[in-house]
Amino acid sequence: MHKENDTNQNISNIIGLIIIPIILISLIGEFFISNSEEYITKKYFEFHNYEFEGEIFEKKQDQKGDGANIARYVHLKSGIIHRISVDKFNDLNVGDYVFKKAKSDTVHYILKQKKDTLKFMENDYLNEYLELNK
Repeated sequence: MHKENDTNQNISNIIGLIIIPIILISLIGEFFISNSEEYITKKYFEFHNYEFEGEIFEKKQDQKGDGANIARYVHLKSGIIHRISVDKFNDLNVGDYVFKKAKSDTVHYILKQKKDTLKFMENDYLNEYLELNK
């Protein structure tokens, strides 16, 4: 019985003295890296310089339900899979056309049935990038 308590105490010491500090240091490092000027600039230009276009042939979401945190995707005939928000996902249908020009932060959605074009600024790092360059 005494050996079991010692074993449990040793396991608790290992978790408390080794694993928890490693997790905390990793989380703090991730915070500083993801908020660094270099990281924000890199992510901004990844999307800004990216170009795609194509007709939607499939809509998917990674889970069932209506939650805002559920990832939603449109698959384009050009081979691109573009992640979109819930409000756009519900407005789009198979057959609609999506395009984004290089050197732009705007994605255009041409709705086939409604004969309308939706424009959305979708670069998630635009505000942080503009804040850095003030």
